[in-house]
Amino acid sequence: MATQKELSSQLLNLKNDDYFTCTDKKINELEKALIRTFDFNGIVINGPEIISDKNNEHFPVLVAFRNTCYRDYVSKRKQNCTIVLTDMSSETVHCFKAFDITKTPAKSDVDLTDPALKTSYSAKVYNFDLKKITDMEWHRGSYGVSIISYDFGSNSIIVKLEEKPSDEKIGLPHMHPEPNPLSCILQSSLLSGKKYKKAFPSYEHLNITKSPATTGIDFLIKPNKSKKGNPVLYGSFTIQAKPLYIPKKTIEIDLAEGNTRKINAVVPMTLLIMQNNRSIPAYQLDMGIPVYSDNPVRSGQLIQGQFAIDILQECQNRLDADKFMAYIVFNGVLYGPQDFEWSQ
Repeated sequence: MATQKELSSQLLNLKNDDYFTCTDKKINELEKALIRTFDFNGIVINGPEIISDKNNEHFPVLVAFRNTCYRDYVSKRKQNCTIVLTDMSSETVHCFKAFDITKTPAKSDVDLTDPALKTSYSAKVYNFDLKKITDMEWHRGSYGVSIISYDFGSNSIIVKLEEKPSDEKIGLPHMHPEPNPLSCILQSSLLSGKKYKKAFPSYEHLNITKSPATTGIDFLIKPNKSKKGNPVLYGSFTIQAKPLYIPKKTIEIDLAEGNTRKINAVVPMTLLIMQNNRSIPAYQLDMGIPVYSDNPVRSGQLIQGQFAIDILQECQNRLDADKFMAYIVFNGVLYGPQDFEWSQ
Protein backbone atom coordinates (compact mmCIF):
# COMPACT_ATOMS: atom_id res chain seq x y z
CA MET A 1 0.00 0.00 0.00
CA ALA A 2 1.30 3.45 -0.92
CA THR A 3 2.33 5.74 1.92
CA GLN A 4 1.37 9.38 2.38
CA LYS A 5 4.96 10.39 1.63
CA GLU A 6 4.94 8.45 -1.65
CA LEU A 7 1.60 9.88 -2.75
CA SER A 8 2.58 13.41 -1.84
CA SER A 9 5.84 13.20 -3.79
CA GLN A 10 4.61 11.12 -6.75
CA LEU A 11 1.02 12.25 -7.34
CA LEU A 12 0.65 15.76 -5.88
CA ASN A 13 4.19 17.06 -6.36
CA LEU A 14 3.66 19.91 -8.85
CA LYS A 15 6.13 22.64 -9.68
CA ASN A 16 5.79 25.48 -7.20
CA ASP A 17 3.91 27.89 -9.50
CA ASP A 18 1.67 25.13 -10.94
CA TYR A 19 -0.28 24.87 -7.70
CA PHE A 20 -1.68 28.34 -8.45
CA THR A 21 -2.90 27.39 -11.94
CA CYS A 22 -4.14 23.84 -11.34
CA THR A 23 -7.10 23.34 -13.71
CA ASP A 24 -10.15 21.10 -13.44
CA LYS A 25 -8.62 18.97 -16.19
CA LYS A 26 -5.50 18.45 -14.08
CA ILE A 27 -7.64 17.60 -11.03
CA ASN A 28 -9.50 14.96 -13.07
CA GLU A 29 -6.19 13.46 -14.18
CA LEU A 30 -5.02 13.26 -10.59
CA GLU A 31 -8.26 11.58 -9.50
CA LYS A 32 -7.97 8.92 -12.22
CA ALA A 33 -4.38 8.18 -11.25
CA LEU A 34 -5.33 8.05 -7.58
CA ILE A 35 -8.06 5.46 -8.09
CA ARG A 36 -6.27 3.34 -10.71
CA THR A 37 -2.58 3.51 -9.89
CA PHE A 38 -2.28 3.74 -6.11
CA ASP A 39 -3.37 1.38 -3.37
CA PHE A 40 -4.08 3.83 -0.55
CA ASN A 41 -6.65 4.45 2.17
CA GLY A 42 -6.62 7.92 3.71
CA ILE A 43 -5.77 11.56 2.95
CA VAL A 44 -2.65 13.13 1.51
CA ILE A 45 -1.83 16.79 0.82
CA ASN A 46 0.80 18.90 -0.88
CA GLY A 47 1.32 22.53 -1.80
CA PRO A 48 3.90 25.13 -2.77
CA GLU A 49 7.03 25.46 -0.67
CA ILE A 50 6.85 29.23 -0.95
CA ILE A 51 4.13 31.75 -1.80
CA SER A 52 5.82 34.78 -3.29
CA ASP A 53 4.57 38.35 -3.45
CA LYS A 54 3.26 37.85 -7.00
CA ASN A 55 1.01 34.97 -5.88
CA ASN A 56 0.15 35.95 -2.33
CA GLU A 57 -3.55 36.51 -3.02
CA HIS A 58 -3.88 32.71 -2.95
CA PHE A 59 -2.77 29.84 -0.71
CA PRO A 60 -3.37 26.64 -2.72
CA VAL A 61 -3.24 23.18 -1.15
CA LEU A 62 -4.00 19.97 -3.04
CA VAL A 63 -5.94 17.47 -0.94
CA ALA A 64 -6.49 13.88 -2.13
CA PHE A 65 -8.95 11.45 -0.51
CA ARG A 66 -9.02 7.74 -1.29
CA ASN A 67 -11.13 5.48 0.90
CA THR A 68 -13.66 2.67 0.80
CA CYS A 69 -17.20 3.37 -0.34
CA TYR A 70 -18.35 2.08 3.04
CA ARG A 71 -16.52 4.91 4.76
CA ASP A 72 -18.16 7.46 2.46
CA TYR A 73 -21.50 6.50 3.96
CA VAL A 74 -20.55 6.31 7.64
CA SER A 75 -18.09 9.25 7.67
CA LYS A 76 -19.16 11.71 5.02
CA ARG A 77 -16.28 13.44 3.28
CA LYS A 78 -17.56 17.01 3.33
CA GLN A 79 -18.84 16.76 6.89
CA ASN A 80 -15.48 15.45 8.09
CA CYS A 81 -12.97 17.84 6.61
CA THR A 82 -11.09 20.13 8.97
CA ILE A 83 -8.26 22.44 7.91
CA VAL A 84 -5.59 22.65 10.59
CA LEU A 85 -3.24 25.64 10.32
CA THR A 86 -0.24 26.35 12.52
CA ASP A 87 1.27 29.84 12.56
CA MET A 88 4.87 28.74 13.06
CA SER A 89 5.95 32.10 14.52
CA SER A 90 3.97 31.34 17.70
CA GLU A 91 2.94 27.72 16.96
CA THR A 92 -0.67 28.79 17.47
CA VAL A 93 -3.15 26.32 15.93
CA HIS A 94 -6.31 27.37 14.07
CA CYS A 95 -9.04 25.03 12.77
CA PHE A 96 -11.50 25.75 9.97
CA LYS A 97 -14.26 23.95 8.09
CA ALA A 98 -13.15 23.06 4.59
CA PHE A 99 -16.73 23.03 3.27
CA ASP A 100 -19.62 25.34 4.08
CA ILE A 101 -22.47 22.86 4.52
CA THR A 102 -25.88 24.37 5.18
CA LYS A 103 -28.12 21.36 4.46
CA THR A 104 -28.23 18.10 6.38
CA PRO A 105 -27.50 15.27 3.93
CA ALA A 106 -30.43 12.98 3.20
CA LYS A 107 -30.27 9.58 4.82
CA SER A 108 -29.04 6.88 2.49
CA ASP A 109 -30.92 3.60 1.99
CA VAL A 110 -27.68 1.77 1.11
CA ASP A 111 -27.24 -1.60 2.80
CA LEU A 112 -24.12 -1.03 4.89
CA THR A 113 -23.75 -4.78 5.48
CA ASP A 114 -22.93 -5.30 1.80
CA PRO A 115 -19.31 -6.56 1.83
CA ALA A 116 -18.65 -4.97 -1.59
CA LEU A 117 -18.73 -1.53 0.04
CA LYS A 118 -15.54 -2.36 1.97
CA THR A 119 -13.62 -3.58 -1.08
CA SER A 120 -14.56 -0.82 -3.53
CA TYR A 121 -12.91 2.60 -3.37
CA SER A 122 -13.69 6.17 -4.30
CA ALA A 123 -11.22 9.01 -4.86
CA LYS A 124 -11.51 12.76 -4.87
CA VAL A 125 -8.96 15.56 -5.25
CA TYR A 126 -9.59 19.16 -4.19
CA ASN A 127 -7.53 22.30 -4.69
CA PHE A 128 -8.26 24.37 -1.59
CA ASP A 129 -7.41 28.06 -1.56
CA LEU A 130 -6.90 28.66 2.14
CA LYS A 131 -7.06 32.45 1.72
CA LYS A 132 -10.61 32.10 0.40
CA ILE A 133 -12.03 29.51 2.77
CA THR A 134 -10.51 30.64 6.09
CA ASP A 135 -10.55 33.91 8.00
CA MET A 136 -6.92 33.58 9.06
CA GLU A 137 -4.96 36.76 9.74
CA TRP A 138 -2.00 36.15 7.44
CA HIS A 139 1.45 37.64 7.79
CA ARG A 140 4.97 36.94 6.60
CA GLY A 141 6.29 33.63 7.90
CA SER A 142 5.77 29.88 7.72
CA TYR A 143 2.56 27.92 8.21
CA GLY A 144 2.00 24.25 8.96
CA VAL A 145 -0.96 22.74 7.10
CA SER A 146 -2.78 19.47 7.77
CA ILE A 147 -6.24 18.03 7.12
CA ILE A 148 -8.34 15.91 9.50
CA SER A 149 -11.26 13.75 8.44
CA TYR A 150 -12.37 12.20 11.73
CA ASP A 151 -10.22 9.03 11.89
CA PHE A 152 -8.04 10.02 8.91
CA GLY A 153 -5.21 12.48 9.44
CA SER A 154 -3.17 13.80 6.52
CA ASN A 155 0.55 14.34 6.25
CA SER A 156 1.70 17.85 7.16
CA ILE A 157 3.41 20.44 5.00
CA ILE A 158 5.15 23.72 5.81
CA VAL A 159 4.54 26.65 3.45
CA LYS A 160 6.51 29.90 3.57
CA LEU A 161 4.41 32.98 2.90
CA GLU A 162 5.87 36.26 1.67
CA GLU A 163 3.44 38.74 3.14
CA LYS A 164 3.54 41.87 5.22
CA PRO A 165 5.18 41.18 8.60
CA SER A 166 3.08 40.92 11.73
CA ASP A 167 3.10 43.72 14.30
CA GLU A 168 2.44 41.19 17.05
CA LYS A 169 5.22 40.59 19.53
CA ILE A 170 5.57 36.88 20.21
CA GLY A 171 6.02 35.95 23.86
CA LEU A 172 6.78 32.71 25.67
CA PRO A 173 3.91 30.18 25.42
CA HIS A 174 1.71 30.26 28.49
CA MET A 175 2.28 27.23 30.73
CA HIS A 176 -1.07 25.42 30.66
CA PRO A 177 -2.52 23.38 32.25
CA GLU A 178 -0.84 24.31 35.51
CA PRO A 179 0.93 21.33 37.12
CA ASN A 180 -0.88 19.77 40.05
CA PRO A 181 1.25 19.99 43.25
CA LEU A 182 0.55 16.29 43.92
CA SER A 183 2.06 15.27 40.60
CA CYS A 184 5.53 15.07 42.13
CA ILE A 185 4.57 12.21 44.46
CA LEU A 186 6.41 8.97 43.72
CA GLN A 187 5.01 7.00 40.83
CA SER A 188 4.09 4.00 42.99
CA SER A 189 1.84 6.23 45.06
CA LEU A 190 0.65 8.31 42.12
CA LEU A 191 -0.76 5.40 40.14
CA SER A 192 -2.77 3.89 42.97
CA GLY A 193 -4.84 4.97 45.90
CA LYS A 194 -6.84 8.08 46.67
CA LYS A 195 -4.21 10.55 45.48
CA TYR A 196 -4.34 9.26 41.90
CA LYS A 197 -7.42 11.23 40.91
CA LYS A 198 -5.82 14.46 42.16
CA ALA A 199 -2.49 14.11 40.40
CA PHE A 200 -3.25 15.63 36.99
CA PRO A 201 -1.85 17.53 35.21
CA SER A 202 1.58 15.99 35.70
CA TYR A 203 4.82 16.62 33.84
CA GLU A 204 6.89 13.98 35.63
CA HIS A 205 8.47 10.84 34.13
CA LEU A 206 5.70 8.23 34.33
CA ASN A 207 7.26 5.66 31.94
CA ILE A 208 3.97 5.17 30.10
CA THR A 209 5.19 6.62 26.80
CA LYS A 210 8.75 6.99 25.51
CA SER A 211 10.33 10.14 24.13
CA PRO A 212 11.30 9.70 20.45
CA ALA A 213 15.02 9.66 19.65
CA THR A 214 14.53 12.52 17.19
CA THR A 215 11.93 15.28 16.88
CA GLY A 216 8.45 13.89 17.41
CA ILE A 217 5.83 12.89 19.93
CA ASP A 218 4.40 9.65 21.30
CA PHE A 219 1.01 9.80 22.99
CA LEU A 220 -1.86 7.59 24.05
CA ILE A 221 -5.13 7.86 25.95
CA LYS A 222 -6.02 5.57 28.85
CA PRO A 223 -9.00 5.67 31.21
CA ASN A 224 -8.44 6.86 34.75
CA LYS A 225 -9.72 3.89 36.74
CA SER A 226 -9.95 5.96 39.90
CA LYS A 227 -12.16 8.69 38.46
CA LYS A 228 -15.15 7.27 36.58
CA GLY A 229 -12.99 6.24 33.65
CA ASN A 230 -12.02 9.77 32.66
CA PRO A 231 -9.73 9.63 29.59
CA VAL A 232 -6.17 10.65 30.48
CA LEU A 233 -3.76 11.89 27.83
CA TYR A 234 -0.20 10.63 28.29
CA GLY A 235 2.66 11.78 26.08
CA SER A 236 6.40 12.19 25.65
CA PHE A 237 8.19 14.36 23.13
CA THR A 238 11.56 15.37 21.77
CA ILE A 239 12.07 18.75 20.12
CA GLN A 240 14.85 21.11 19.14
CA ALA A 241 14.58 24.11 21.44
CA LYS A 242 13.61 27.40 19.83
CA PRO A 243 13.96 30.91 21.30
CA LEU A 244 10.14 30.88 21.50
CA TYR A 245 10.30 28.12 24.14
CA ILE A 246 12.98 29.55 26.40
CA PRO A 247 12.10 31.92 29.29
CA LYS A 248 14.39 34.83 30.06
CA LYS A 249 15.13 33.25 33.41
CA THR A 250 14.45 29.88 35.01
CA ILE A 251 10.91 29.44 36.36
CA GLU A 252 10.67 27.64 39.71
CA ILE A 253 7.46 26.06 41.00
CA ASP A 254 6.70 24.59 44.41
CA LEU A 255 5.03 21.19 44.50
CA ALA A 256 3.88 18.91 47.32
CA GLU A 257 6.03 17.66 50.21
CA GLY A 258 8.63 20.41 49.77
CA ASN A 259 9.51 19.46 46.18
CA THR A 260 10.41 22.16 43.66
CA ARG A 261 10.89 21.96 39.91
CA LYS A 262 12.92 24.19 37.60
CA ILE A 263 11.34 24.99 34.24
CA ASN A 264 13.79 26.00 31.56
CA ALA A 265 11.46 25.67 28.54
CA VAL A 266 7.74 25.78 27.77
CA VAL A 267 6.74 23.90 24.58
CA PRO A 268 3.42 24.64 22.83
CA MET A 269 1.21 21.91 21.41
CA THR A 270 -2.50 21.51 20.75
CA LEU A 271 -4.88 18.61 21.41
CA LEU A 272 -7.77 18.28 18.93
CA ILE A 273 -10.69 15.98 19.75
CA MET A 274 -12.86 15.04 16.77
CA GLN A 275 -16.35 13.56 16.44
CA ASN A 276 -17.71 11.76 13.41
CA ASN A 277 -19.50 13.96 10.86
CA ARG A 278 -18.38 17.17 12.53
CA SER A 279 -15.97 19.51 10.74
CA ILE A 280 -14.67 21.43 13.72
CA PRO A 281 -13.12 19.91 16.84
CA ALA A 282 -15.46 18.88 19.63
CA TYR A 283 -12.75 20.32 21.86
CA GLN A 284 -9.41 22.08 21.35
CA LEU A 285 -6.90 22.28 24.17
CA ASP A 286 -3.97 24.63 23.57
CA MET A 287 -1.17 23.57 25.89
CA GLY A 288 2.16 24.93 27.05
CA ILE A 289 4.11 21.95 28.37
CA PRO A 290 6.83 22.78 30.93
CA VAL A 291 10.18 21.03 30.53
CA TYR A 292 11.70 20.27 33.90
CA SER A 293 15.47 20.71 33.84
CA ASP A 294 18.08 21.74 36.38
CA ASN A 295 20.23 23.18 33.59
CA PRO A 296 19.51 26.14 31.29
CA VAL A 297 18.27 25.27 27.78
CA ARG A 298 20.04 26.62 24.69
CA SER A 299 18.42 27.31 21.33
CA GLY A 300 19.00 24.33 19.02
CA GLN A 301 19.44 21.88 21.88
CA LEU A 302 17.33 18.68 21.86
CA ILE A 303 14.98 18.71 24.82
CA GLN A 304 12.48 16.16 26.09
CA GLY A 305 9.29 16.46 28.08
CA GLN A 306 6.35 14.45 29.37
CA PHE A 307 2.74 15.09 30.25
CA ALA A 308 -0.29 13.38 31.79
CA ILE A 309 -3.53 15.35 31.53
CA ASP A 310 -7.11 14.44 32.46
CA ILE A 311 -9.03 15.48 29.33
CA LEU A 312 -12.44 15.88 30.96
CA GLN A 313 -10.94 17.82 33.84
CA GLU A 314 -9.60 20.36 31.34
CA CYS A 315 -12.65 20.56 29.07
CA GLN A 316 -14.97 20.73 32.11
CA ASN A 317 -17.03 17.73 30.99
CA ARG A 318 -18.11 19.38 27.75
CA LEU A 319 -17.86 16.14 25.77
CA ASP A 320 -21.01 14.17 25.01
CA ALA A 321 -21.01 10.40 25.34
CA ASP A 322 -19.48 9.21 22.06
CA LYS A 323 -16.44 7.75 20.35
CA PHE A 324 -13.73 10.34 19.67
CA MET A 325 -10.48 10.65 17.76
CA ALA A 326 -7.64 12.61 19.37
CA TYR A 327 -4.82 14.34 17.49
CA ILE A 328 -1.90 16.44 18.66
CA VAL A 329 -0.44 19.26 16.58
CA PHE A 330 3.21 19.66 17.52
CA ASN A 331 5.75 21.90 15.78
CA GLY A 332 3.36 22.28 12.83
CA VAL A 333 2.97 18.51 12.38
CA LEU A 334 -0.19 16.46 12.95
CA TYR A 335 0.12 13.28 15.06
CA GLY A 336 -2.57 10.64 15.65
CA PRO A 337 -5.25 9.64 15.83
CA GLN A 338 -5.75 7.91 19.14
CA ASP A 339 -9.34 6.80 19.67
CA PHE A 340 -11.21 6.77 22.96
CA GLU A 341 -14.79 6.45 24.13
CA TRP A 342 -16.55 8.38 26.81
CA SER A 343 -19.88 7.45 28.39
CA GLN A 344 -21.27 9.76 31.02
